Amino acid sequence: MELEMLEQTPFLSIAYDRRHFLYANWKGYVSVEQVKTGCVLLLETARSKNCFNWLNDNRQVLGTWTQAVRWLSQHFLPEIVRSNKLRIAFIYSHQVSARYSVDKLLEENDEYEAQTFESYELAEAWLLNQVDATALITPLTESVFHFRDHSRFYILSAAEINYIVANGKSILINTNSSTLAVKGSLESVEEQSRNSSLLRVHRSYFINVDKISHIVYQAGGGYLAYLKNQEHAAIPVSRKMSATLKKRLGIES
Repeated sequence: MELEMLEQTPFLSIAYDRRHFLYANWKGYVSVEQVKTGCVLLLETARSKNCFNWLNDNRQVLGTWTQAVRWLSQHFLPEIVRSNKLRIAFIYSHQVSARYSVDKLLEENDEYEAQTFESYELAEAWLLNQVDATALITPLTESVFHFRDHSRFYILSAAEINYIVANGKSILINTNSSTLAVKGSLESVEEQSRNSSLLRVHRSYFINVDKISHIVYQAGGGYLAYLKNQEHAAIPVSRKMSATLKKRLGIES
């Protein structure tokens, strides 16, 4: 990359590549106001450089920004495409909820040329017309879970979830970054967990089998399962489910 840094904020940096495209690198949890502020800054920079080829890098974005999609699709983008030919290469975040925001934006407005990618190299090649976009699409095959709490939606990949525990009429979802409380039942989780790394190991618990570091036998035939990234968390495994869990872990009885 031959980048000239033009703008820098805590959530967005904008640089110019001398091959004539703008590189916008978004970071962290981005609020609606930050999306608007960053996009206005990006547009001002684009006008100053007369450059409407953008590489929009979301790899460091955490969480959803779908609440900004309507403003982007109905106000921001139409203003640009009225007088400019806009091309945007989006690099997906590793978080499914952030990926969903990009997909939602592309569904809402298709008046410009855009494509999604998993890596910088592929996004750059497409933006510079060095390769056919149809050869670059990588499907998302990871298990995805949907949760809703009032007006808020959560879209999480199995890899983001450590464990889920029943909590009265709601469930608590422990993720890599926080614990979410949403309305629902473990039965609804069970419907989504088939062919995923989440396994129901107790009447009140699901656990991500891929994140288990070790299990400890308990009197009565049950176990406690410990996580690789949370050694203080001990998830109970019922005697009924212990054989299934050990099979998934490759442990001989």
